[in-house]
Amino acid sequence: DVSVVELCIDRLLHIVSIVLSWDGLQADSDHTNKPSSLTLVLGALARQGHRTHADEISSIVPSVLVRRAFDYLHSVAQTVATSIRAIDVLRMLVAVRSFAPSCEPVDEIMGMTNEQRKATMDGRISEMARCVLDAKWDNAQELRPADLELLVGLHIMRCPHNRLDLAYTYAAHILPQSIDTRSDVDDSVALATLKPATFASAYKAVSQALATIIQDSQLASMGSSDMVQFSGRVVDTWVELTRITQTLSTPLQRTVLVVALRSGLTMTDLFTKTILPILDSCFFTHRDNIIAVLERMRKATRILQSICNHSKASQDTKLQSAVPQTKRKLEQLIFQVYVLMGNNDSMGAVTLGRLKHRGVRGEVVSSQIPRGYESEDESEEAEEEEEGGEAEGGEAEGEEEEDVRMESASDDN
Repeated sequence: DVSVVELCIDRLLHIVSIVLSWDGLQADSDHTNKPSSLTLVLGALARQGHRTHADEISSIVPSVLVRRAFDYLHSVAQTVATSIRAIDVLRMLVAVRSFAPSCEPVDEIMGMTNEQRKATMDGRISEMARCVLDAKWDNAQELRPADLELLVGLHIMRCPHNRLDLAYTYAAHILPQSIDTRSDVDDSVALATLKPATFASAYKAVSQALATIIQDSQLASMGSSDMVQFSGRVVDTWVELTRITQTLSTPLQRTVLVVALRSGLTMTDLFTKTILPILDSCFFTHRDNIIAVLERMRKATRILQSICNHSKASQDTKLQSAVPQTKRKLEQLIFQVYVLMGNNDSMGAVTLGRLKHRGVRGEVVSSQIPRGYESEDESEEAEEEEEGGEAEGGEAEGEEEEDVRMESASDDN
């Protein structure tokens, strides 16, 4: 009976998945003359791959045993018939890979060819995640939001080279194409499972991946040119992620705006504490390039400001809950830009202008919000902003918000 066989396969995969995720698997055996539980499990998987004999398991280097177990599970992944099973096997591959964290270090991968990188464990995990995302599964509707976030995250974060470039490709091409229903659109980089119904999950995963890439980047160890280039690519990716919020349909936009605002909190914090200090250290040698990066960053912060303004008009409580903290982070970011310019005798490159009030689709809107639509808390917040004036980055009633503009050396002339 086919249904019985299918059920047995699901149960077996589930059992193996549970065993590999067991916290005590890596603990050494109480008996020193016996192999650990981890060795036994990896050995059993390696033996299934017909490359390992039971007698040699105890003498195999742990990293080699991990790789043989990984290769066997990867071969199983090529035969799964449903998206759910594919994700189960993918989780197993990630678990097995974690048992050899020092295997295939970054320095070693950087010296590899593209084909060699794809053959690494992380390369195969990334490629399998992409394949699952691009497959036309009969049961694609069974994919949960958490599954899609996992797949997109693994595709980006396990990419053995240029993770930031892949994140940019998602932000600038893959995500926009997933919501473009035109028949003549170029779908050369589109992924089959990404569509309007799954867009929010993919958007969240890309935003989280971008933040993680910054946190893992080790900027201090980069050369000055590489630091500036990295910062520019981060900014471009962030701008694309914020800009796409202006093109969404209303129901989808309502969900994604919350994600964009919360991820904006993380991004502004990372720029303030991580990226700006690094740019400060190499400002004199890359002045114009750094000013150009900060000017492009302004596009993302302006859209975040528009989302904050929209939260009052729309009375969206989820958005409103993140607005006060977002405004504080934006103020801190602007202040640190001033500090950077002051440290480098370049205050002339910063000008203060009036920022037009724009809606979440980029259109100019009135800065007046009827009092009847404000809650008591919002009214108090508005009064505080009016009292704070320029120092708090607030807005006087009937006026436009202030905006910082960056000018390069050529602009100064």
